[in-house]
Amino acid sequence: LVDAVRTGGSNIGYVHLADNTRHYPGSGMINFRSILRALDEAGYDGYLSVECFPIPSGEDAAIRALPYLKGIEQALSEE
Repeated sequence: LVDAVRTGGSNIGYVHLADNTRHYPGSGMINFRSILRALDEAGYDGYLSVECFPIPSGEDAAIRALPYLKGIEQALSEE
C-alpha cells in the first residue's frame, strides 16, 4: 500500500480507509502509520474518510477509528 501511495503521489484525489478485514482502522493488520506517512510525504492534503463495515455498529466503528487515526497523526507530527 505504501508503494501504491508513493507511485500515485500527487495524482491521489481522495482516500478511503478500512483495515484488511474491511473493519475500522486499527482493528486489523494494516500499518496505517506508514500509509499516512507516505501520504504526507507525497504532499496529500485532502480528506481521509473511514469506509468500513458498521461493526459492531457504525457509531462504534467511528468511535474506535477516530482516536486511533488521531493518535497516528499526533505521533507523525512529533517525528
